Amino acid sequence: MTEPTFHPKRDWRPLAFGVIIAALLIVGVLMRLHQLGLPFDRDGYDEGVYWQTLMAIAHGKHLYQDIFCSQPPAFLLSIYPVFLLLGKSIWSARLGIACISIIGLVGAAILGDALAGRRGAVAGLLLLLASPAYLMQSQTLQGEAPSIALSLLSVGLAYQWWKSADKKAGYYFAIFSGMALSCSIFVKLVGVCAIVPIAILVLQKTRQKKNDEEVGDDYSLLAGLVAFLFVCFMFCIPLIKLWDEFWHSAVRMYTTAQVVFHNSQSDNISLLQKVLFAPLGIAALCGTIFTIKLRDNRIFPLIGWLVVTLWMLWSKVPLFDHHLLSLIPPLIALVVLGIVGIAGKSNVSKISVNKIIPYAIVGIIVLVDGVQILRYYQDQRSHAMKQNVVITSVVFDLKDHTSANQQIITDAPFLAALANRQLPATLVDTSMVRVMTGFVTTEQLIKEANNPQVGAILFYSGRFNLKNTEDFHEWVVSHYRLARSYGHGKELWVKRS
Repeated sequence: MTEPTFHPKRDWRPLAFGVIIAALLIVGVLMRLHQLGLPFDRDGYDEGVYWQTLMAIAHGKHLYQDIFCSQPPAFLLSIYPVFLLLGKSIWSARLGIACISIIGLVGAAILGDALAGRRGAVAGLLLLLASPAYLMQSQTLQGEAPSIALSLLSVGLAYQWWKSADKKAGYYFAIFSGMALSCSIFVKLVGVCAIVPIAILVLQKTRQKKNDEEVGDDYSLLAGLVAFLFVCFMFCIPLIKLWDEFWHSAVRMYTTAQVVFHNSQSDNISLLQKVLFAPLGIAALCGTIFTIKLRDNRIFPLIGWLVVTLWMLWSKVPLFDHHLLSLIPPLIALVVLGIVGIAGKSNVSKISVNKIIPYAIVGIIVLVDGVQILRYYQDQRSHAMKQNVVITSVVFDLKDHTSANQQIITDAPFLAALANRQLPATLVDTSMVRVMTGFVTTEQLIKEANNPQVGAILFYSGRFNLKNTEDFHEWVVSHYRLARSYGHGKELWVKRS
């Protein structure tokens, strides 16, 4: 009589985990494509600046040399290929941002996996996916989402390196972490905050090896450092001859703003409180307390990440809402480690209160944020419809009174881009910060307005009425002809025949 053959029970959990992650990433892609091309400036100004900058690059102009640019080079250059290939529209420009933001979702999953296993990977991805602030910046032509995405990836890979530093995989984690970190910094300087958690992880690993008297090499760490420095070097090579121009526009303007807007720093605390006292911030605080009680040293790099980010935001003036996005990654990481990690450490195999509460907390955060996302979509559509009539009228007038090869001087660069009209390369950015710091003056505007290539001047957002440019309107009245008045100081002037 033959004995029955017993087949081991197949473990479907890895497959289910892969399916869940893939499904959430697909949802993330669809969320970003929804209403991506709405024809209005989501940020109120910056999108027009960067859209005009991309158009200037497409016409052969160079960053810092010809074009005033207040950001590091990787931001616009990373999305330029998508912008150029897909029609030079606002949709194609935003698509580049959306694509890079998906890297952040992957980074959240990688970091969550390092902190709390598969449950942590799903929780980290889900929390970032449901973040209204991250979604909005993922659909907006600004540098916050790409920089944060790459920072998340670099820290996530660093934690994976921490777990497997002596294995072959540790080399790959270290190398890609270093590359992602350098890219994050050269997209937006706030990326330097990610250096803190990575540095603390390195110190912890070095101390652990010393205490355990382990004999091993540090080649993976060296490989990561070389990768970081190599990418930094590659970004710096084109800037060597333009270093003064780069420093003047991307650094000095902000140091000047620190002085000009120093009185507004008291408002920063109330802005930071909006994030820290939201459900995600409260959950992160609870998670931090729980993790410290468990004496889990992995919490300290995350605390360092949060503290240095808070300090940088508090010291930044003027501080805007989109800058607050840099707080989201460390807060999510603290929730994953301190809340979701508790359920993973529970020794109780059956369902219990201790297992349910962490997932309930994550579920509540996702639910609250999900409602805000639905409201965000509704508000964006409603705002686009309200703006459509006015925008259409201005765009039609710009096309009617200027030719395609003429330039426009305006404090509303988005409207000029909608009309397929370019600004002078030096005036793609006439932001409040640039005007108030004296980096745009009446003399500069008049010089550009005398250029034969400039055919019209559009006063729209009121930025030309600020200090340092308030005399420009008087000069325009004497040298240009009023073509259309839209009320409230919004006027289109064209050159006299």
